[in-house]
Amino acid sequence: MRLKQESLLYDHFGEDWWKSVTLLYAAQVKPSRLIREAIDRGATDFAYACYQETTKRIGAGLEAELNALKQTVQASRYAKLEEYLQQEQWEEADEETYRLMIITVGKEGGTVF
Repeated sequence: MRLKQESLLYDHFGEDWWKSVTLLYAAQVKPSRLIREAIDRGATDFAYACYQETTKRIGAGLEAELNALKQTVQASRYAKLEEYLQQEQWEEADEETYRLMIITVGKEGGTVF
């Protein structure tokens, strides 16, 4: 039954409104299937976020795969900032820097300026 309910979350990996709900779910269960599905659907940033939320063991193979993705996830997190800096869009770069700082301290619901 839980798997059927969990599958309802799969189509919402890219939606901001569902992110908090899904991360809360990932923190409460062993999220191996959820993480695997996110990786398979190309939502690697989200898969890594679920991994960071859980205190449960997820299996050595999946854990190794996520650790290998860590560098890619971190690089993609800063891609927008790099783009703004290269285009000398200083105000946008400031806002993106603020957004990244909020995410880093775990306050993703924060507002920009």
